[in-house]
Amino acid sequence: MSSNVKDTNLIDTEASDLLGDLLSGNMELLSEQDKFVLTENRKAIVQHINTIFSKEIPPLLEGKTCSDATALFWGLKLARLLEASETFQWIEKLCHISIKDLEYSLGDYFITEELSYLLADTMIEWSVLKDVIENQAFDEFIRSACIDALIFSVVKKGLDRLEITDYFKSLFHRILSGELDDEMLCTLLVCSCSDLWPGECLEEIRESFGLTLVDEFHIDIDCVLEKFSSGKDYCIENLQKQIKRHSSWEFRPGFTDLSDEEQSQKFDRLIQLSDQAQANADRTLKQVNKGSQRNEICGCRSGRKYKKCCMNKPSQEIPSNIIFEESVISYSPLEESEEMKALPEEVKESMLALYHLLEEKPEEVIKKTPEYISKHPNIPTLYNFLYGAYGKSGHPREATKIMKETVQLFPNYLFARVEYARYMLRRGEPDKAHAALENARTLSQLYPERKIFHASEWNVFAYAMSLYWIQKGDINQAKIYLGIIQKITPNSYQVTDLQKKMKRNLYLQSMEKMQKDVEP
Repeated sequence: MSSNVKDTNLIDTEASDLLGDLLSGNMELLSEQDKFVLTENRKAIVQHINTIFSKEIPPLLEGKTCSDATALFWGLKLARLLEASETFQWIEKLCHISIKDLEYSLGDYFITEELSYLLADTMIEWSVLKDVIENQAFDEFIRSACIDALIFSVVKKGLDRLEITDYFKSLFHRILSGELDDEMLCTLLVCSCSDLWPGECLEEIRESFGLTLVDEFHIDIDCVLEKFSSGKDYCIENLQKQIKRHSSWEFRPGFTDLSDEEQSQKFDRLIQLSDQAQANADRTLKQVNKGSQRNEICGCRSGRKYKKCCMNKPSQEIPSNIIFEESVISYSPLEESEEMKALPEEVKESMLALYHLLEEKPEEVIKKTPEYISKHPNIPTLYNFLYGAYGKSGHPREATKIMKETVQLFPNYLFARVEYARYMLRRGEPDKAHAALENARTLSQLYPERKIFHASEWNVFAYAMSLYWIQKGDINQAKIYLGIIQKITPNSYQVTDLQKKMKRNLYLQSMEKMQKDVEP
């Protein structure tokens, strides 16, 4: 050790020896007697570790290395064990150290697993963490640790739940309004609110998903709604168990309440279950891709079984018009509205040229389209162009606003209705999504006066319907609509996206079933 504990006259000999072992990392477990000794000498010990922090943390703040990372690491662990609020002013400074320097000195485990609990257990004034939470310049793991520190402190009853949830709601409102354009913070808030129980912020969370402001790699709406259904008490109990698992002295990530052998067995079992669930999902999805309806009548209305008809046809052999139920899918140009037909040809061509700019120059479409809309407010296609341009240029709030406006102005316009349904699906409200499409299962049901639909119309409708059934947990229904898209646009992103979502759904279903089967 760089600091000789025995030099101080404030700590008795037994405590001094114990502290020396603790700060050098030579103590794996603490006995009840050890904890008693530490408590009896708490004031002097806290004074000593504060001395360590005052020596080791300032160099890190300056981008330098500390002289004794071991003493610093275990000193921080000791500060948490003693719930030493006297050290909070130093611990809060850790959030201002670069993530690279923190990892080098204390390890990534400290940042991802220790820092949030340390902040929670020593916290004096939580508002000082706002500067970190709301500043995009800070690393996401540091910001996440600060947010988690707040919810841990709520669980430990160190902070008032209403005060913290009100703060979270205020952050959501700033993000949703665009005042705070921070999708990473939005994702972190969703994760933490869901852990604490998402009930108080459920509408804000739904809207965050609706506006595509949440990174679904970290959490999806189904996970949020599952936490919501579990109830507040269940979520609190889970957090209490989590806090308890991290309250022990030893540095041992994993199932801390199990022996090493038991940990190994449990990890192995989880891996086996995951691998088996993955294999089950792959096998089921493979059947979907091959066409699980091989013995049913082909959708092209030939009268033959699918396996004898279109199953083995290459995509280029798809006929120009495909019949599905009572409607015909056409690849001819979309039929123009009466308003479009009335326009001079040069105006029409100029207007439709916006479509070709969507992919490469969406910002130009955003700039030009409002002028067209002001002159021709009754043409829904223009609103659709503007919606697409906002989406492609990374303006989800503006895109959603245009989509809702389009639905109000043109309630019968298919593309706007489908986009609104998808918005409701992202919010985790499948029944409202289907209601927006009048609970129809085919375009013929939605528009009984029509018999011919363009391929793009069937494509967007089938995509939304497949997403609907995936969210409802009915993969058999979802794959019917996937099959339609595969026939119309076999190489489209919708096919890949639906297969990915189906696979995840199947994996989770299989994993849940197998875990129930192995539970005693």
